[in-house]
Amino acid sequence: MEYSLSRYFPKGTEYFYYFPNDEVAKFFSYDSPSMEELFATPPLICAGKNVKPVIFGSLVGTAAWNILYKDLKTCLPNNKSIVVLPKNINGKVVNKKRTTLIKKSLKSIITPGKLIMSQPFLDDDLKTLFQIPPNLSAWLNDKKNISKYVPTKNCPKHYEKFLNGKDFDASSNIYPYPFVIKVSASAAGEGVLICKNFDDLKFAKEKFILVKTDIFIEEFIDYVFNIGIQFGIPHNPKKRIEILGINEQITSNNGEYLGSIIDSKRKIKGASKACDLFLTKILPKIRKMGWYGVGSFDVLIDKNGNSYFIDCNFRMTAMTAYFHLLRSSVIKGPVATFTGTYHGSENNFRKHILPIAKNSRKQRIKIIILTKNNGTYHFGAIILLKNIVDLPSTSKQLLDIGIKSSGLEHYIQLS
Repeated sequence: MEYSLSRYFPKGTEYFYYFPNDEVAKFFSYDSPSMEELFATPPLICAGKNVKPVIFGSLVGTAAWNILYKDLKTCLPNNKSIVVLPKNINGKVVNKKRTTLIKKSLKSIITPGKLIMSQPFLDDDLKTLFQIPPNLSAWLNDKKNISKYVPTKNCPKHYEKFLNGKDFDASSNIYPYPFVIKVSASAAGEGVLICKNFDDLKFAKEKFILVKTDIFIEEFIDYVFNIGIQFGIPHNPKKRIEILGINEQITSNNGEYLGSIIDSKRKIKGASKACDLFLTKILPKIRKMGWYGVGSFDVLIDKNGNSYFIDCNFRMTAMTAYFHLLRSSVIKGPVATFTGTYHGSENNFRKHILPIAKNSRKQRIKIIILTKNNGTYHFGAIILLKNIVDLPSTSKQLLDIGIKSSGLEHYIQLS
């Protein structure tokens, strides 16, 4: 049985893992070109036979690309199964010019009616490219709409909403600390901050002042577990909705996402109840709206086992690729995920990183995405563990060989 994007999308789907940052999309994203290249590659791992990943041509054929697919043997679709953006969309092209080139390229290389984007462009002249109405996907990905399809008791209380960053900055209102500030249309934790005091609020106003979409304030949930519930809704309405898996999410004190732990042996009180709510109440509503595909929800569970749905991702995430590898038995749990960098020459990367990333007895990590810019390798990886208690010591070993990662730094503090 195949576990991939092809399980949920029709044949011929062209999947672009990309977050726009322009006036029309009204989406908050600070991704650099190197990060955009990196984040576009996870569909290569889990596309399956019926889905074509859309990737940046500036990545294809580079040293990092060759290391990933020749040395590390990371699965790569046949070249005919990849849709490649022109190589002139590279790290030197930024801001409005970059967005304009991406839009122009999509109109020329995408098959009309086949495109799925993690966050769609909303331009009128691009609408015919999409399988699912882009306004529907954008509406579902907007955090302020969660209460429209999740029961009220499972949503944090909202204190106030602002039209944009300037309105937020102009407000002198104070809320009960701690509270959470969210940019309504954002991803990867970029638009979420936990405010514990006035200085945090001041920092948030400075960070979000140029945001042109809604910002809202909601209550902070005192949680025991922060989990991600990964789901799949097949395009064929006769096939059942699925839970792909559950990962425990690790965040910093201010809410920044650092990584995830997947350990099937760990029992999380309240997780089963949250999944039942997903399958019986929430996702059937989403299917009736006409949406299908893979996605995830961030769910906080308190000491009593009550669940609160705090963030929505109606798109694949990096965790989609990780669960594909687990469900296909390419890797076995327990595992932990992280993003990291390594600065050095290709020879040093091969000397220090490849020995622990290759399939051998010495393997400690599996790198699934990799790019290189200005002498620095950027990658997303899975830590392979015999036992979850080994996570702190293994993380320290990875930091000691020169990998830099806020996720690993946090893992070494776990007991």
